[in-house]
Amino acid sequence: MAYSRGQKFLFGCLGCFGGIVVLVVVVLSLFVHWVKTPGIPLEGSRLYDAATAVYAEVHLRSEDPGAREFVRVFLNAARNPPIPDNAKVPVPMTMILGNLPRREATDAELDKILPLVLVMRRQAGPGGEAAAPMLGLSLSPAGNSLRILHAMFNFIAWRGKKIEKEVRGDQDIFRVNAESRGQEVPVWVSFVGTDALLARDGDAVRAGVDTLAAAPAGAPSPLAALRPEQACIFLVAKPGYAGAALDTIAELLPGVADTLRPVLKGGSGLTVWRTLKSADILEGEVHLTGAAPGTVPAAADLSGKATLMIGPTPLDVSFEPLVAGAAPSPGWKLRVAGLEAAARARLLHVDR
Repeated sequence: MAYSRGQKFLFGCLGCFGGIVVLVVVVLSLFVHWVKTPGIPLEGSRLYDAATAVYAEVHLRSEDPGAREFVRVFLNAARNPPIPDNAKVPVPMTMILGNLPRREATDAELDKILPLVLVMRRQAGPGGEAAAPMLGLSLSPAGNSLRILHAMFNFIAWRGKKIEKEVRGDQDIFRVNAESRGQEVPVWVSFVGTDALLARDGDAVRAGVDTLAAAPAGAPSPLAALRPEQACIFLVAKPGYAGAALDTIAELLPGVADTLRPVLKGGSGLTVWRTLKSADILEGEVHLTGAAPGTVPAAADLSGKATLMIGPTPLDVSFEPLVAGAAPSPGWKLRVAGLEAAARARLLHVDR
């Protein structure tokens, strides 16, 4: 059967259109796959160098049962918030909200978050003061989404609206002109692959970019001898900067920080590592380092149990001195129980 010229043209157009549709589908599929491709978790120790006064790292691993349980608690609390008794919510609405299904977080949802790496570091500043903190965030399951966000920041900076850009080495650093309560609060951000560095001080981010550039991935770290492999929380402060380290601990566990402050004398340093035994229990060790002999009390001077209040929530903390000679400096075993309720209250801002 012979086709007319018009029919041939029509079939040709349909074939071209079908080919374009197939090409678009393939390109979109590849793009979605690229976006969802997990990134490589940040090696936080690359941000530790000779000028670092205080370094803290939270590393929640997907294979760690305690970390998974802890993140599950947060997800469940965020999606199932309680309704305070004094909230001015109409009774019918309260009944509706109270009868909503309370779906538990699934393993698949946890895998979209873990592993999670959060790093904080403060460089040694003039006069023995610690410089402004810089945060490093690595959410590797987010894949290349941060690269897309990086491109968006570049576009906004090009348009010159509320974001300014500078280049340091081969990295972009953005100054975001944010506002809080009518005042300008600039934040500096740099995207390093699928990781992000941010601080309220531009020099802190610039120093972080320089440190990452000088420390290749996989290089040996001086922190390896101080941090057990299973530790999910790790903090180290050089001698003379333990007070600055406690300021960091106080953001999460103010009672623990207040308990340790009296024993930090003689320009001591501090090393802390902890593991999540469950969503409710945190265990680890605390060591004082670098202080002059006789200026730090014996480990036995700080022992026992205490109940600290995080808002309305009790937190049971116990210190047990390490066996003399088992550590080169005074140290304690630290156990914190009640973490789940405290974290839930902190997340939901429960004040009653």
